[in-house]
Amino acid sequence: MAGQDQQYKIVEAFITADRFLEKEIEVSGNIFEIIIYEDLESAWLTGSVIITDDTGIFSKISFKGTEYLTLRISGAEENSESIIDKTFLLYALTKTVKVNDTSSTYNFEMIEPHAYVSALKPFSRAYTGSLERTITQILNSELNKTVDLSYLTNSISAQGERKYIVPYLTPLEACEVLVDRTTTQFGSPFFLYSSTLEAISSDVLFKLNKIGHKTEANKTMGSTQSIHIVDEIRYGFADLRRPNSGVVKQLNN
Repeated sequence: MAGQDQQYKIVEAFITADRFLEKEIEVSGNIFEIIIYEDLESAWLTGSVIITDDTGIFSKISFKGTEYLTLRISGAEENSESIIDKTFLLYALTKTVKVNDTSSTYNFEMIEPHAYVSALKPFSRAYTGSLERTITQILNSELNKTVDLSYLTNSISAQGERKYIVPYLTPLEACEVLVDRTTTQFGSPFFLYSSTLEAISSDVLFKLNKIGHKTEANKTMGSTQSIHIVDEIRYGFADLRRPNSGVVKQLNN
């Protein structure tokens, strides 16, 4: 990722675990590939990382699926500020390839820790207030996560204040129930999703519609979409490994 022909560089990357106490294993120079997936309907990020090992790091730490990878990524330009600052749980080692007698590569699946924590702590509790505020309270109190409501500008949900009793669900399951019940005053649905920014964001379609875009939900070939403009010619690319995602397109009259 640190090549001059790429848009990002790894400023810092290290592995930690509770059993390491305060020890950090620096791996920024060992990362071969990082893929981070954002999903408009998912309140957590997922991804994968390939790490090369020519010093026996993973033989020494004995991978257990409870290790954390902290990433700090910036733009490739000199003195660029950090634009991604995230910690992931390395929950699965999916592939190991022996390169030579002294070097191997390890392919890990990773997920944001709050998704893992949520699965371990179902709860019951009563809330009263607007649905978006209840979602904010649940995520803040149960998972210590903030919610970015700036997309809503001055709008609130059309449902007004409601009483909601969480019927022994995990925090993220409870939030999914509430999101499905929530619409803006203009009838747009709410989305609760995680991004490479720190906060969990809500409601994209409302702001798009407010500034004049006509949107329509549509299926797409993959989850990672990119557009390159070269000599005024537009080239589009899709990541075919995630075929079941969706995209919002603008309808031009």
